[in-house]
Amino acid sequence: MRLIVVSLVSLISLSGCAMHAEKASLSSGQIGCAPSNITISEDSVTFNTASWKATCKGKTFYCVRRAYEDTNCTKELD
Repeated sequence: MRLIVVSLVSLISLSGCAMHAEKASLSSGQIGCAPSNITISEDSVTFNTASWKATCKGKTFYCVRRAYEDTNCTKELD
């Protein structure tokens, strides 16, 4: 039983990392940073919308992607 729980927790952790990597890739073209330089935080997913905060080189962007639409990122106000 313990092995199943550990395996499930590991799978959830890996899928979270994969989702952050995907969102870094989606953000990259919008904010002009390589995906490897982007940090994803404040990740939220609802029925048909995903939103997150992408940070690169000290600049923060708020990104959103709705079902069947392109990703849009807007620079944080100064």
